[in-house]
Amino acid sequence: MAQADLAAAVGYSVSFISNLEKEARQPDVEMVAQRFVPALALQDEPRLAARLIELAALARGLRPPVSVIVSRDTRMVVIEEGDEGMGALPVAPTPLIGRAGDVDWVCKRLLGHHGRLLTLLGPPGVGKTRLALEAAATLQAVYADGACFVPLDALEDPALVPATVAAALGLEESGDREPRHRLIQHLRRKEKLLVLDNFEQILPAASLMAELLAACPRLRILVTSRERLHLRAEQRFRVAPLPLADAVELFLQVASAVDPGLGLSAESRNLVEKLCLELDCLPLALELAAAHLELVSLPALWKRLHTQRLDVLSGGPGDLPVRQRALRTAIAFSYERLEPGEQALFRRLSVFAGGFESDAVAYLHGAPSSLEALLSKHLIYRTGAPERPRIAMLETLRAFAQEQLGADELAEVRQRHAAYFLALANEAEAALHGCEQQIWFERLAVEIHNLRATMQHALDAQDVATAAHVCAGLRHFWTMQNRLEEGRLWLDRIQAAGSEDLPPSLRVNLHNSRGSVAFYQGDYQQAAASFRHALELGRDFDDPWGMAFALDGLGAVAAAQGELGRAHDYSLQSLVLSQKHNLDWLSAITLITLGEVARMQGHNLAAAERYEESLSLLRRLGDDSFTAVTLINLAQTALNLGDWQRARIFAQESLQLGMTGAQYHIVAPALEKLAAVWGHRDRPDIAGQVIGASQALRQAHNIPIQPVDRADYDRLLAWLRRIGDAAAFDVALASGQAIAVEEAVALALEI
Repeated sequence: MAQADLAAAVGYSVSFISNLEKEARQPDVEMVAQRFVPALALQDEPRLAARLIELAALARGLRPPVSVIVSRDTRMVVIEEGDEGMGALPVAPTPLIGRAGDVDWVCKRLLGHHGRLLTLLGPPGVGKTRLALEAAATLQAVYADGACFVPLDALEDPALVPATVAAALGLEESGDREPRHRLIQHLRRKEKLLVLDNFEQILPAASLMAELLAACPRLRILVTSRERLHLRAEQRFRVAPLPLADAVELFLQVASAVDPGLGLSAESRNLVEKLCLELDCLPLALELAAAHLELVSLPALWKRLHTQRLDVLSGGPGDLPVRQRALRTAIAFSYERLEPGEQALFRRLSVFAGGFESDAVAYLHGAPSSLEALLSKHLIYRTGAPERPRIAMLETLRAFAQEQLGADELAEVRQRHAAYFLALANEAEAALHGCEQQIWFERLAVEIHNLRATMQHALDAQDVATAAHVCAGLRHFWTMQNRLEEGRLWLDRIQAAGSEDLPPSLRVNLHNSRGSVAFYQGDYQQAAASFRHALELGRDFDDPWGMAFALDGLGAVAAAQGELGRAHDYSLQSLVLSQKHNLDWLSAITLITLGEVARMQGHNLAAAERYEESLSLLRRLGDDSFTAVTLINLAQTALNLGDWQRARIFAQESLQLGMTGAQYHIVAPALEKLAAVWGHRDRPDIAGQVIGASQALRQAHNIPIQPVDRADYDRLLAWLRRIGDAAAFDVALASGQAIAVEEAVALALEI
């Protein structure tokens, strides 16, 4: 109905109806009963009429009627006061935050789905009970016989469930009938919602739910549990942690109750957000943590969470069930009900940081059945892309699981964890140069927390070899993903731990890795020293790969320092050695260096020839990262030779490859080459925007202009200023610095 139609039907003005809809004023309960119910033709829809009247009462802060009788003749509403009984819904002491969409979904499924059983599933502390109560409160007026709440958390014996539910419904005991029969007899003709809270420890009683649903056609059941009931009528809804914004709101709601004067600066709010993320945005954890602000400051609470997480998450309000007054107790309740094999796997999975793939479980001697059991009981959960799914554990559960590990078991589990990720790093070292390179870059980025933990635990245990193998296996990851600071940090830690006793080939690899990272950081002194160490060791122990890599590294350093003769000699030696031993990838990389030397000497045709040789090898090997680098260099030689068309083609392909893997150290120079092409087409305005975006990208990701490219870059900027208005070009630069990288790429590719 339009507002005008409804206004005419109820006898009020359109502005009055508009104010009701905008919540500028609240409806009067009697007005709704006398005028709106008949206007909306709800005399034959008593449940909807009752719901409308209930909402009117709630809007005014009044207690909703227990039942409503709608009379067609008088259009009067009679409110009957009655005994709420033992199963009356508890009234929540505070508003529910962040679950409006979930409440709506639960209500609609209970009302409209043929499955009359809905189970709310989730880990301890996620808020299943609170969501169930809110949904039940919303629905109780819709069902003719209301709703009944039955807490089962204190119940351990499934055989006692029928009597417990019967007592909640106010049914008196009868010597000649079992509780099960009394329940069926009572509910057979009832239109009612049963809310059964905390069902996980009495799962065998699920057979009673099946009987009730079969015998009572208008009964609906809402269950909270950490494990599904495995019934055909069962619908399931996984209750997730709160979104961050709602988690912050809940935390502040509790915090303001214990400290009404709490004021939040921007810095404090940022700390609250970090704290909520640290607590997995679990409602119970947030409430327990916020309550401590009565005694400690926000920074002190943040610090204690990192050292005494589960101790902080205790001391809940006295009106909570006992096991919800401390998160450790709530989690322990679930842990104690696991089978021994499930308990063991739950403990061991805590060694993973940031999740894991299912094949890693075999390294912990965990059975697939135990893993599935933990998933079904919501102590772990699936995450990640469907094509490569992962399994993760909330940090609060992980902290509890780690507490259960004894010293001996912890040492064993860490060894097995290290073995898995050492094998992963070894496999990655070769794969990062091939056609699955991008897949491996993404996989290593996802596993970085586990790789860090592997290296740190190995160093703590004085197992330098494991840390060194993992770190060296990630060399191409550190350099091509612009993770130079972290790569250098781990290399420094390994060196400080003592690497003299490591196998010679590993030491050569470490020195070359240090040289590569230092080179890309512009620390040429450190790079040269590391490459020289690698070369000397490689010669002593006849390591052709290590020697060839070090020689080309020394060539690259010499080129960056302008020593072009030495650079050519070093890299030519590297090329001869790598070709002799069929080291195709190293040959391709060395050809790039030789091309750069030729380009810096002004020999662009010779440079292009070297780059083309490298490109052919790299395309065959499938190394897209260095293919993109080579294409950038080919674009520059084409620009130097005045071949704008080839420069455009090379730069466009390089840019697209760089964007595929978010390799911004490739994207930035590729944009600069395309800016030159725009300049050639008399569009210095677009060229300025594209270069401005490149400058912003370099600054945001700490991507320096390499010395071999500096002269070309400076000439480009000077030329663009000459061909147009210098002031307008500066405006275009500033404009480009403000646009998103995707917008800049789209603009550059329009040429």
